[in-house]
Amino acid sequence: MANEPYANVLSERLGLLDDDLKQEAKLLRLCQDLGARILTPVSAPFQWRYNDGDSSGPAAPPADWSDWPEFTDRTVWGKRRGHTWFAARVTVPEAARGGTLLLKFTSQWRVDQGSTDPQCLAYLDGKVVQAIDGNHDELVIARNARPGTTAVLQVNAFTFHDRPLVGFKAESFLRNERAEKLYYDLLTPLEVVIRLPQTDARRHAILSLVDRALRALDRREGQETAFAESLDAGERIAGEIYALQDTESRPTVTAVGHTHLDVAWLWRVLHTRDKTARTLATVTSLMGEYPEFVFLYNQAVLFDFLKTDYPSIWAAVKERVTAGQFEIEGALWVEPDVNIVSGESLVRQIMRGRQFHIDQFGVVPRCAWLPDTFGYSASLPQILVHAGLEYFITSKLSWNDTDRHPYDTFFWRGIDGSTVKAQLLTAQALDATDIRTTYNSELTVGEVMGAWKRYEPKAVGDEVLVSYGFGDGGGGPTRAMIERGIRLQHGIPGAPKVRMAGLSGFLDRLGRRMNDACRPFPVWNGELYLQYHRGTLTSMAQNKANNRKSERLLREWEFGAAMASVLEATAYPRDHIQELWDRVLINQFHDILPGTSIAEVYGDSDADYAVVLSALESATGPRIAAMTQIAKPETGGLRLFNFTGQHRENELVVLPFDGD
Repeated sequence: MANEPYANVLSERLGLLDDDLKQEAKLLRLCQDLGARILTPVSAPFQWRYNDGDSSGPAAPPADWSDWPEFTDRTVWGKRRGHTWFAARVTVPEAARGGTLLLKFTSQWRVDQGSTDPQCLAYLDGKVVQAIDGNHDELVIARNARPGTTAVLQVNAFTFHDRPLVGFKAESFLRNERAEKLYYDLLTPLEVVIRLPQTDARRHAILSLVDRALRALDRREGQETAFAESLDAGERIAGEIYALQDTESRPTVTAVGHTHLDVAWLWRVLHTRDKTARTLATVTSLMGEYPEFVFLYNQAVLFDFLKTDYPSIWAAVKERVTAGQFEIEGALWVEPDVNIVSGESLVRQIMRGRQFHIDQFGVVPRCAWLPDTFGYSASLPQILVHAGLEYFITSKLSWNDTDRHPYDTFFWRGIDGSTVKAQLLTAQALDATDIRTTYNSELTVGEVMGAWKRYEPKAVGDEVLVSYGFGDGGGGPTRAMIERGIRLQHGIPGAPKVRMAGLSGFLDRLGRRMNDACRPFPVWNGELYLQYHRGTLTSMAQNKANNRKSERLLREWEFGAAMASVLEATAYPRDHIQELWDRVLINQFHDILPGTSIAEVYGDSDADYAVVLSALESATGPRIAAMTQIAKPETGGLRLFNFTGQHRENELVVLPFDGD
């Protein structure tokens, strides 16, 4: 089980007496012993077969896998940015009767900037189940298992780095779900109280109950029946912890599942299409196991990819949206840079994203969700307000390398006086010494308690927002995160109240508090400047030039096409315009346009801009055709077009030809 480094937590608590340290260390060790009883190995051998001949990685599992070569512990596999398929027939053994049979995968996992390698998508009997990666290494084969039943397991493993891998092991286990429940029932409150001062009475009350519950368990080796019988007493005592009443009023932490997916960064857009599928397959699988789990996602462009590439996962997402577990919020097409792009582009990002959400989900977004963008122009509030967006959410301002942004909830006022309600994500470790917060929280007890410690202004707000889940191909939330969240939601004295819920309810409550004139929240005027990423305004100049040229030419074309449709009653080329705008919008993502991605990303963006520019700069292209239609050259003379929307007088015009 993945846990925090508790030894470090204890060693930093210098105010504790030696006896207190010893008791906490003992209870943590006993909890870890209990955690080791969750999975029991069973024998369910099977033979992997593999195929690494197709680097494209088809979205559907192949049917002819039985003739593939056998895969052994010594087989070397993996290739740079390519796919390897694994397949096997798994038979439920007699020892698994009536239990939960799962496979636990072992690979040479590599974790790099929140993303793991390899990243895999698992299929059972041809149907997508979930992702397998360094953060999600368990796959349930059968619940209430029936011996002798079989399933065909196929795994599409994508490897990004150029490194040979040896082995891809899958071991069979039975999950003791009662032991797992008790493990989290005891460990989560223990994590809370080791962070409370020695003088806090709640600390001692919970430590006593955790100690009693662990003492009630029969931990003798080989006495599994006795251990199972002793779980009743442990569960009964653990229940007393959650019946305790806190002695103080507590703040609330709204925790929403999320995964921050960079459309491109250290990988290309085509890789993100598969990352999206893997992540959302895991998310929808977890939703089937945990009705408490609510997940938020926002970038419409990745939904659009999913709809095309993985229709079965898309259908599962839509089903969970209808059920209320999968929340759609955040109005923009991508999470773009908002410093370099034009106002027209920002309007397009919102229009395109909102319309997709309305058409596909029947949802009208209310916020701009931009946790990772590199600073925020003072023109943005005006655009958000006129687009009907009331809220702005980020985390990136905490990345300042010199000054801490003074507020986490505030009114943000733009150049023209337009104002939106702004909220920062505040998750960080309780003992953090820097000012940076995260939008990829693991929902640890330390982060939940630290989110409230970090928050300002406490005098007028008592609810904070945390988004949790591994991002960038890390696969999103895990079972451990959700299990911790469930215990914190039950209520543990000394910890903030946790509400596992979507963003919408949080925004409603935030709006009511901020609209209450008796509780004045602070106001920030002008740009939200990020100190940390100054260099992104100058890097990759050609990419920035292509963006600006494309924005200008698209606007000119639309001007001409709109005039022609009115004056000449010709059809407005809506679909063609959207097709070219889509190429520009995706390349305004906050790791593409600013110049922070790998070289291959700019090869892709150059190709996109080439399509746009070749169409709009051509003398026979639609932009010139629209102008020509309006100018009516058959009448003679010269026509000058003013695209600025402002009067322009006494300016020098340079004609593109020789003559009088």
